[in-house]
Amino acid sequence: MIASFTFAVDGPSFETRTSAVAAGSIWVVTWFGTREICFGEIESVRDRGGHSGRVRADRFGHLWAADLDRGFIRYDGEVARRFPHDGVHGIYGSSPRNDGTLWLASDDGVFVTQRDDAPPRHCDAPPPDDWDHGWENSWIGAILEDSNGRLWFSCDEAVYECHADSFAAGLPVGWRRTPIPRSGIGSELLEVAPGTIWLATTEAGLFRLGQNAASPLSENDDLE
Repeated sequence: MIASFTFAVDGPSFETRTSAVAAGSIWVVTWFGTREICFGEIESVRDRGGHSGRVRADRFGHLWAADLDRGFIRYDGEVARRFPHDGVHGIYGSSPRNDGTLWLASDDGVFVTQRDDAPPRHCDAPPPDDWDHGWENSWIGAILEDSNGRLWFSCDEAVYECHADSFAAGLPVGWRRTPIPRSGIGSELLEVAPGTIWLATTEAGLFRLGQNAASPLSENDDLE
């Protein structure tokens, strides 16, 4: 079983990043490199190189990471398979699809992993009309496919929503935009119940997302 979660450790060697749990070990991504903490009769820490952003798991037992401007890496146990893609600096969010594949959010747009050995596919549907740029250097943050088949992602202090399957197929979609001024980066999206979606931001706390509106958590002023 593999799962992923947010993980923070106090101390000089670890920043607040994310980790993934594999069979008998935990992968921790830090500013100083990625380490696999192995458990069992003999505990050990293995150097797994350097990754940018997050390490995420899919339902097939693979771990996905980014290789610092050189593309994606898929770990199948001890085997690392590389998928070069110029311009991808890191993975900043992910969300599972019903078929077991993953949405991957990056600085170069949105990608979908494939069920076979093909590289993650770049979703090149037309971007939102209000953008003054394309998918390149778009810096997508949090991403989520909800239970109703809608895709949500954060970018430029706003959240965008569209039909997930149409977007994955590269078709033009009708975008809904929810601006959240002075919120910084949208770091996580979570559906706590069908139709109830929350966004965590780096500068303004938590927001509940609705029909083209975002309602801040009343305790946001107390959050650091």
